[in-house]
Order: sequence, then structure tokens, then C-alpha cells
Amino acid sequence: MTSLPVSVDLHQLAIDKKSLQTAAQPFRDLFVPSTKSQPQPGEKESLQAKLKTASSYPEWLDTATRLDQIEGNDIWKANPDSDSYNFRLLQDRLRQLREAKEDHDVAQMLFLVRTTFSRNTSGMGNLDLYCHSRTGTKRLIEEYIDECLDTIDYLLSEPHTGSGPTRTEILDALVCTRQTYGRTALLLSGGATFGMNHVGVMQALYEANLLPRIVSGASAGSIVAAVVCTRTDEEIPHLLETFAYGDLNVFDNRETPESILQHLARFLKEGAWMDSKHIIRVLKGMMGDATFQDAYNRTRKVLNICVSSTGTFDVPRILNYITAPNVIIWSAVAASCSLPLLFTPAPLLAKDPRTGEPVPWNPTPQKWMDGSVDNDLPITRLSEMFNVNHFIVSQVNPHVVPFLSDADYESPPLTGKLATWGKTAARLAVSEGMHRMSMLAEIGVLRTPITKLKSMLTQRYSGDITILPEIKYSDLQRILANPTPEFMINASLSGQRATWPKISRIQSHCAIELAIDRAIAQLRTKIVFSPSQSNLRQIVSTSTRAKRRRTRTGDGCHSQQPRSYSHRGPRATASRPRSFSKTNSDISFDIAPPSAQEPEAASCAPVGTIHGHRAREAARAEYYSSNSIGNQSAISLLMTPSARLTPPSIVIRRQSDSCLRTSPS
Repeated sequence: MTSLPVSVDLHQLAIDKKSLQTAAQPFRDLFVPSTKSQPQPGEKESLQAKLKTASSYPEWLDTATRLDQIEGNDIWKANPDSDSYNFRLLQDRLRQLREAKEDHDVAQMLFLVRTTFSRNTSGMGNLDLYCHSRTGTKRLIEEYIDECLDTIDYLLSEPHTGSGPTRTEILDALVCTRQTYGRTALLLSGGATFGMNHVGVMQALYEANLLPRIVSGASAGSIVAAVVCTRTDEEIPHLLETFAYGDLNVFDNRETPESILQHLARFLKEGAWMDSKHIIRVLKGMMGDATFQDAYNRTRKVLNICVSSTGTFDVPRILNYITAPNVIIWSAVAASCSLPLLFTPAPLLAKDPRTGEPVPWNPTPQKWMDGSVDNDLPITRLSEMFNVNHFIVSQVNPHVVPFLSDADYESPPLTGKLATWGKTAARLAVSEGMHRMSMLAEIGVLRTPITKLKSMLTQRYSGDITILPEIKYSDLQRILANPTPEFMINASLSGQRATWPKISRIQSHCAIELAIDRAIAQLRTKIVFSPSQSNLRQIVSTSTRAKRRRTRTGDGCHSQQPRSYSHRGPRATASRPRSFSKTNSDISFDIAPPSAQEPEAASCAPVGTIHGHRAREAARAEYYSSNSIGNQSAISLLMTPSARLTPPSIVIRRQSDSCLRTSPS
């Protein structure tokens, strides 16, 4: 047989070396030698015991990494092939991001950020991908997340060559991406004294830089959530070190405890076993008279506290800086901790904007009780209000064990047919009890207590990631006792040990989201203090100073005193002069960079004025980026009369806390 000549165009077969390497990258890990690290005799058992007694995350991580090597989990990580996610699509997304960065194509990078970033890209959030190994997951997923973070960092770098997108366009794209990507919230359950395990959960997430901005708490969880969300990031380490040694006598006075007869007399008179004055004293010492709006302005963390109504038909409330900005936090926490029969229902107090004194938030005599009764985990409300689509739950309620699935446990406590039968019997018992209670409520027998009990049994007690700190049966007797420093230290360590195995999964779900948040804050800061904005302020500052001089000397239609605002958020309070005219006025928005030599004087020095819509954009950008600049800044609005009608103008100036204390409000 004669072979036919074949004509081959070598130019068509020429492949660039870089393109070949990029195309072959996803398949390199397929040829990994299938060998395991040979352990020493008894090493695996020793490491497993050490894993349970680790006292720090680095120690736990080293032990878990060694165990993964012994069990051959590194081979599974290196092989991208799996039926649990679409690894080919993820390889394609990774290749596109790398090519755009190598070509310095900012427009293409921005397009990929807008169109491909999502929390569960290619199914990489599948739980099966995080059950095979103690640390990490598929290397392909980790490389993709790292490349996404590098892309976001590249968009923040300057200057960009060519006629690419501007900073404002990049900022708009990132804001839209954050909206579509969604947010993460940390939900802390109730659990009386066991709620102190939440301190360890918060500490582990904070040390891993994975603490969400949105935090919700009910009952005992509201105490931990409120304490952390009223502190800045710089104050949290000191708080975590000293929290166990503070005043935590919430149930009784440790020096002069009440007798059984005193408790019984109060129960017969008021219907409560404990005196709420102790928990109120502790909460005031922790939080002061800060309101939800004050906490948000100071820390940029969104604190949410759940409370339940004492009535049958009222819906539970979630209190935050949007729904209850003036409510005093300690009163909300006290209401959320008012477990029926243990504490009396508590009213909600708000801070009077004129006098600063506590006043009833609701003019009706309505009172509130434990948030865990009706709404231990406010998943639906947080989704509606803050675009939250990912929930991390720290659950320590002892009574919720029958309602949890095996997926919520790191290692299920019971396995096999006996465990399956036991869970089935428990579910049947709960269903039968619910049916009997519904019948009793319909005929009017103990309608309110039965309705509240039904609500407790039908709630959802787990999230997308559920952290379950270990609770010993021997500690159940201390569930309503004042926590001691030794108990607090052990509870904190238990919370950390329950969180460390979840860090890899939380990292995969939240790393990109938190990077987008940081990028938006940095871009807003750069836009406000960019040279173009500074030049604009310098151009118009001269005319503004002239107008002020004419106002002070009486050259104009008005010579009254200026109207002053002290603004700590979206709301402001003002003291209006009697003869002030609203028609002819300039609006000054003060933000000035602090000086190292004279911080107080420099922080109150104006640097210019911006007019029209640019003023509003600069005000909004400074307001949202003030916390990321590094010092606690605030916003002050000064309205001064003008000789003639002029459009609103904004003077940019930064104010320190010392300037705020001396400025009129």
C-alpha cells in the first residue's frame, strides 16, 4: 500500500511556549505519585489525641497537616478531578483570569469580576469537598481563590497603563459585584452560660481575618455579639484577653448570694426566679449607654439583636441601626436575655436626642423577652435587609440536638443503625408532641405558653456552616450559674477548637467577599483624597472664605449665628437659631486630614469646598471610608447664611474625637 503524502503547515502548528504551559497547567497534578507518608509506630494515634487538645490554631494546623500527609489526603487535593464540582469550568475561569492579568487588560479583568465572581462558582462550595481532608480542599479551588484575590489587588494598584477604566468605574463595578456576590453573617445562638463558647468562635474567626461585619445574637449570644460589635478592630485583642476576668455575675451577686426562700418569694410575686438588676449592671459596665447607631458609626459592624414579644400574635423583632437606631444596646440585650420564668420581660429604652436620657422606645406598655423563643437565628430577616446569602451559625443550645443533621457535625456523635433509629424516634416524638400542643392551643388551654413552645421546636437551628462547640454533660448543672474565669477560659478554648476545622470552608466562602469589601473602602478613600478632588477644593475655597468673611462682618442679608450639626451617621441633630433663614444658605461638609504635630487644630482646619453633586459624592465616599482611614473620624455639617442664593457647597475637613467633643451638637 502506498502512503499518501500529507502537507503540514508548520506555521499553523506553532504554539507559543507560554500558551502551552498555561494549557497544560490543569493537568500537571494528575500525574502525582500515589504514595503516602509512612508514619512512625503509634504516630497517628498520638497526632489524633494532640489534635483534640491543641491550644492554638498554628499547633492544630501543623498536627492536622501531618495527619493529612499520613492518610494520603494530599494526593486527593492535588488531583482536580472530582464529581463534586465542575473542575473543567473552574480551570477555564482560572485561565481567563491569569491571561487577563498577564496582558494587563484591566477592562477584561473587570468584566470577569462582574460576570464570573460568585460564592459557589462551579460548585466549589459543595460540602463533600471539605469532608475528605482536615485542612484545605482541592488545590485547584485554592489556586482559583488566590487568583481572584490577586485580580482584586491588581485593580487597586496604580497607575493603570492605557485608556482603561477609571477608579470610579472600577468602584462602581466592585459595588455591583458585591451586591450580586452577597454577604456573610455570623449568628450566635442562645444557651445561657454555654453562650460563652461564642467568645472562642469570635476569637478564631478574628485571628483568621474571617470575622463577618454582620453579626446577630439572641439571648446569651446577644451579650457576646454586643460586646464585640461595640469595639473597633484594634480593641478586640485586648477585649478577648480580659473578657474572662471581668464582671460576669449576671444571675446573682457572688459575694452575697440570695437564698432559696428569696428566689421563691420573687417567683411568687413577679413570676421570675432571678433579679434582672444584676444582668443590667453587668451590661451597663460592658457597653455603657451606646446605641445601635453609635456602635455602627464607631466600628462599621452591623449588630443585630433578636427579641421576642410576650404576646401571641406579635412577630419577633430584630434590632439594629436601621430598625432601632436610637435604642440603647444594653436594654436590647437585657430584653433578649429575659428567659420566661427566669427573668421578668424587659422594656426597650432609647436615648432621647435632646437630653441624652433613657426613655421608653415604644410608648405602649409592650415588653420583650428572650430572642431564642421565637427567632434564635433571624435568617430570613437578615437576607431581606442586608442581602445576606451565607450564614455561619455558632450553636450551643442543648435542646437542639434532635434537630441537627449529621452534616452539621464535624464527626457525628452516633453512627450506625442504632443512631438512625434513635433519630427517627426523636423526630416522631417531636411531631406527635407538636400535634398535641396544636390541639391544646386551639381549644384555648395555655395558648400563649404552648405557642411559644411550638415556636422553639419548629425553628431552624443550623446554617450553611454550623459550628458546634463541645458541651460536656457534667457542665449542665452550671447552665444557670455565674461563669467563673476558669469556666470562661475553657469555654473559649472549646469554641476555638470547634471553629478551627471549619476555617478552610469559611475561607473558601468568604475570602473573595471580604477582599471586595476592603477594595471598595480603599477605592472610596483614594477617590475622596485624589489630586483632582484636592485641586477642585483649592479652586473654590477662596470664594467660600470670602463669603464667610462677609457673613461675619454683617455684609449681606443675614448675620445670624451658623447652624451646627454633629453627625455620627446617616442621622444628625441640630440646634437651629431662631432667626435662621433656610432659603439662603451654604452647606459645609468638613473632613480634614489630621496633623502629627497639632492633631486637634489640624483636624478642624478646612481645606476647601465642593459644590453640587460632587459634594454629595465626596460626602458619601468619606462617610463610608472613614473607618478604613485609620482614625476615628466623624462628619460635621455647618450651615452658614449667605448674602445671596447659591447652590449647596461642601467644605472637606476631617475631625478627630477631641474635636467632636468640643464642637456644638
